[in-house]
Amino acid sequence: MLNSIFDKKFRFEKKISSSTYLKISAEVKNNLFKLKKKKIAILSSFTIEIIENYLIVELARRGIKGNLKFLPINQFEQNIFKKDSDLYKFIPDTIILFPSLEDFCDDVAGVLKKKSIESFIDRYKSWLEELRRNCDSQILAANLQVSSMFNELQNKESINFLIAKTNLSLLNFCKKIENCFIFDYSNSLHTFGTKSWTDLKYFFIGKIRQSFDAQIFLASSISRTLSAMYFIPKKCLVLDADNTLWGGVVGEDGIGGIELSEVYPGNVYKEFHKYLLRLRQKGIILAIVSKNNEDDVIKTLLEHEDSLLKPRHISSYRINWNDKVKNLKEISDELNIGLESFVFIDDNPVEREWVRNRLPEVVVPEMSSSPTLYIDTIENLEVFDSMEISNEDKKRAEMYKDERRRKKEKKKFSSIEEFLSELKMKATVETVNKNNLKRVVQLINKTNQFNLTLKRHNESDIQKIFKQDAIGITLRISDKFGDSGLVGLAIAKKKRDDNIWNIDSFLLSCRVLGRKIEDLLLSLLSEKILLVEKSKEIILEGEFKEGKKNQQVADFFQKRSFKILDGYDKKWTRDIKKFPIKRPKYIQVN
Repeated sequence: MLNSIFDKKFRFEKKISSSTYLKISAEVKNNLFKLKKKKIAILSSFTIEIIENYLIVELARRGIKGNLKFLPINQFEQNIFKKDSDLYKFIPDTIILFPSLEDFCDDVAGVLKKKSIESFIDRYKSWLEELRRNCDSQILAANLQVSSMFNELQNKESINFLIAKTNLSLLNFCKKIENCFIFDYSNSLHTFGTKSWTDLKYFFIGKIRQSFDAQIFLASSISRTLSAMYFIPKKCLVLDADNTLWGGVVGEDGIGGIELSEVYPGNVYKEFHKYLLRLRQKGIILAIVSKNNEDDVIKTLLEHEDSLLKPRHISSYRINWNDKVKNLKEISDELNIGLESFVFIDDNPVEREWVRNRLPEVVVPEMSSSPTLYIDTIENLEVFDSMEISNEDKKRAEMYKDERRRKKEKKKFSSIEEFLSELKMKATVETVNKNNLKRVVQLINKTNQFNLTLKRHNESDIQKIFKQDAIGITLRISDKFGDSGLVGLAIAKKKRDDNIWNIDSFLLSCRVLGRKIEDLLLSLLSEKILLVEKSKEIILEGEFKEGKKNQQVADFFQKRSFKILDGYDKKWTRDIKKFPIKRPKYIQVN
């Protein structure tokens, strides 16, 4: 039922009843679908378990099997400050907090005042700090809202003004706590509509703050947020040109004849350009695959006065009359990212079906015949959602554009050594620290192709590792074409009372593959170990853990003169004191 009732845009084919939700929820609980399992605990000051079936289904259609635990109403302190509480015994992956400001009003008359809001937010922050002290679970903290008041935001003494100010303070506070995120409850309420949010009859009967439709909307909003926490977003949006980036066919209508302007219908496409540039700003790579004359498309982007999208914004393109499947594969190879990271947008249903059938790993949404719905279509996919955007994310599009220039340059040289020497690469080495920790965690959980151990760690895991005898280094790479950012990580842990160091994590971003960066990372890791380990014999052990996408590193240790560990077929060892690992000569190290 789950697959039949949802379309390929992760939306309902039609509005379904509460009983249908109940049926699907039962199927999910009975393990009838292959889903990512997550334990989720929910603390609330109002009756929220009413959304259980909706939440289970909304999570399931995003690929998550939620094992939900609703703690008793308004027992935050009882569960958070008591270390043997049911909350901690549950060992949740994620803890969600839903305190309603109206439930914590200290005023006898029931009037919210500045003093009571400030007092409550201090209390809320203490919960978050205590949760982090007591467990490693992800924390999702709902911000504050009041559902039944006129928006008097201009009045600095108004409740709405105070809540907006308080929510900003809460957001900044959560950023300082590891693995703690805000659920924008206030935005959910106002997006849905304050007038329809609460059915007062059910609120007075059972302290249920959401109407039936609002319960489904809230379950969907929570699920979308959790999905962004649990899954890696897609990286690349591939676009058609004619009737996608503008209305009409530029080869027939000419630059002056296409629809792209400040007035309808051209303003629809111009607004789409703005949206695409916003996606690029948050780290999404833009590419073009179009059956067209290359000169016509490039000239339109470059010279049309209303084209906000310019050739410099496009990291890769294939504008020709070739099969679009072939072109997508070529872009995948050029950018060195997997096709599973692609989303393909085309107004032509024949082209969409062709790509969908031959490249099932590529997300190919159905597009409306009306370009006014293009943005909604992409947003409803939810595949570009991300809870945090790093500096590397913001620079990603430019980095991949630089990579295209490197590959073009590579063709000029007869040997890889000449090319690498000409790149004038520079490496900056740092230990893993609080300043780069978020990027380190992001790299660990996103990297698949060049990842020897495939271990996934959160911030708490990393901090625990370094409380023991462990070494962690990061690598930033730049060259004459640009800065690739923090792209490499190596972590090694010392075996207790021994001279053996085991590689916990060893990985590189796909952006720098093919430049011998892995040899530099390995040599730097061994040098760091030699600085702290004074034994006559120092052993570095490594293991290859096979995954779906990391076959290219299966022979990594063998190629670097490691010996197979007795009794194992994928564990390798090397005496790095007797046989030091040399740095590549064509990379300058800072």
